[in-house]
This record gives sequence, C-alpha cells and structure tokens, in this order.
Amino acid sequence: MIKRTIFTAACAIAAAAVAGSAMAQGEATAARSIYQEVTVPVTYGDLDLSSQGGASTMLHRLHDAALNACGADDGSVAPYRWSVHRSHCYRDSMGRAVAALDAPTVTQLYNDGAGVFAANDQPS
Repeated sequence: MIKRTIFTAACAIAAAAVAGSAMAQGEATAARSIYQEVTVPVTYGDLDLSSQGGASTMLHRLHDAALNACGADDGSVAPYRWSVHRSHCYRDSMGRAVAALDAPTVTQLYNDGAGVFAANDQPS
C-alpha cells in the first residue's frame, strides 16, 4: 500500500494565541513566533478520494489538522476551537490544503459545504 501524505500549513497564528508566550520572549523572537508557518501531516493512503465517503473523511482529517496548525487541539475549550475554526488562518489552511490535494471529489464536497466540518466546535 502506498502511504500518501499532504501537509496543511497555517499562514500565521493569531497574535492572541501566542500573546502569553510572547510576553516571556524578546521582541524579535515574539515577532517570529507570530508569523511562523506550521505544518501538520495528514495521511490519506487508506482513502478512496473519488468516493463521497473517502472525500468526507479526508475533509474531516484536514479540518482537524487545520485547527491544530492554527493553535487549537482536542484539549482546547470549545469557544476557542469555535474561534479558530472561523479564523483567517483556518480558512486559508483548508483552502490551500484542498487545492494542493487536487482531488475533484474532495474539492467539490469542500466547496459545497466548507463550513460544516465543525459541528462539535460550537461554543458552550
């Protein structure tokens, strides 16, 4: 089996997400940390990206990776995950990852419902 991986990259982590750590750093180091790109590997060798099910699973994996690249993870509180999901970082990461994947079924599904991948990310 061929193992395929795509990388999603966040353009810039929001200043609010790194404000706490930036206070403990020098100014130059803090500026670099705000604009540092983050890469998260996403495997998809087990998926048939031409099928609806495979495309949907891939979008969920990309969603999780984009959230992670933009500063949220499974341990993040719901309002923070909700905010990250609606950020420029998230939208840009998802758009670039879907485009780089170049899988028509994934692209179509993404374009048809790009905002539906985070039902669990609603603020409480």
